[in-house]
Amino acid sequence: MTDQDLRPLDEQLEDMIHSLVDNREAVLIMKQISQHSAHFEIQVADQDVGKLLGRKGVYANSIRRLWEAAYGKQGRGFHMHIVDPRRQQRGS
Repeated sequence: MTDQDLRPLDEQLEDMIHSLVDNREAVLIMKQISQHSAHFEIQVADQDVGKLLGRKGVYANSIRRLWEAAYGKQGRGFHMHIVDPRRQQRGS
């Protein structure tokens, strides 16, 4: 299985994230795909973090479950981190 085989999953994840936020231009998705896993770090505008997470993390957890199943079927792990810029500002 090649990285090309995973491209549709990547595009679907990006489409889903873009559909949940208002400021699509501010979405930044960094990914690292290896033979055994796929890691995604997602940054969105401050006002869109809650829209991507959902109440009590419902949206984020649902996305994780769905993509864990899809990547798991291909024998790969899936990891997703949503960067919350509001938390980074507090620590500075």
